[in-house]
Amino acid sequence: MDFLDLIHYYNNYLFNIINHKLDNPYFDVIMPTITNFGAPSVLCLFFIVMFFLSNKKDKKIALLSVLSIIIAESIVTILKYTVNEPRPFLVIPNVDLLVVEKGYSFPSGHSAAAFAVAMILGNKYYIKLKGRNISMCLTLFYAILIAFSRIYIGVHYPIDVVGGGIVGIFSAYVILKFENNIYMILKKLINSIP
Repeated sequence: MDFLDLIHYYNNYLFNIINHKLDNPYFDVIMPTITNFGAPSVLCLFFIVMFFLSNKKDKKIALLSVLSIIIAESIVTILKYTVNEPRPFLVIPNVDLLVVEKGYSFPSGHSAAAFAVAMILGNKYYIKLKGRNISMCLTLFYAILIAFSRIYIGVHYPIDVVGGGIVGIFSAYVILKFENNIYMILKKLINSIP
């Protein structure tokens, strides 16, 4: 068995565990709702509202979050149409499908957006518990929950959500790395408006 066969085997094996063996009536109700909190459109809408209703610091965080989602989703779109991986429910018989999705499977756009946002928020907010910053733990828990939900509802393989997570983390890294440059460019744009 070569490396790609091994990945394919474990990808299907883990999908089967999450989609079938962990199947329960509570998850069947909450996972389709939870997965919506990772939808790129929902996240962008949330951060746009946050931008208009918050203080200067939170406006910057909202802006960084939207930009990281835009970068992540651009990369996801390119990869989806390059890889052309069909969704699990189109390939595997008897998938417990809770939500129908269109398009290709790899990588997961919800996971990419969730991990991008998790990295931005975890980096920018400080939540203290017993003297330790737990913000990154909380935001990563959110992103992992979104990724898990995508497999549970039957629309992604584990490798899809891992790929999406990597894209999201990379996108957030790029935004955080060039944060000051982004602010300078936006300031110039705003000042150039008559």
